[in-house]
Amino acid sequence: MQGGDRQGILLTPYRNYLGDSVIGAWQWLDEHRLGLAVEVGESEAYKPIAILNTQLAVMVLTLAVALFLGPLLPGILWRRVVLVKSGQTVGAYRIERKLGEGGMAEVFLGRHERLGRPAAVKIVKGGQREEIEQRFEREARLLASLRQRLPSSPSQPVRPRHAPSTTSSCSPANASVGAPRPCASCCPILGS
Repeated sequence: MQGGDRQGILLTPYRNYLGDSVIGAWQWLDEHRLGLAVEVGESEAYKPIAILNTQLAVMVLTLAVALFLGPLLPGILWRRVVLVKSGQTVGAYRIERKLGEGGMAEVFLGRHERLGRPAAVKIVKGGQREEIEQRFEREARLLASLRQRLPSSPSQPVRPRHAPSTTSSCSPANASVGAPRPCASCCPILGS
């Protein structure tokens, strides 16, 4: 063999002498004055590529589903999977017990781990995330405005503005509008 190609690869499938669809490679070995050719069936040779294509399609489909359902999953998982228990830490608070539950959240008695102060810890449920976040923010602003009217020291008693110093009644008939009032069920929680 003079001056021609010494090796080659044919990746485009062709029919071999048996009529099977194959791809092949060949090389001329000068020292043996011999040509070597190898043929592999098309389906066998390209099977790994077919597997990779299938896996890529599955990954793209999974990513599309995750992007579509992603915003909904935290609420669904939180509601059904994540349980808050006594002794568990949420943020800076250690949960002591459940106080109640409403349409948008559960309220727990918690204690700040560093300060040792009791606090009501509200954990928002999943679901319609935007609406719940807006409601929660409104409620937080309302509570913040009420806290500004409370005494600065937790050791000071909380009394309605109209009541004498010995009275701690929280009857709606005795309360002035907008005035903070203690409630018998709140006093143990607040430590009063």
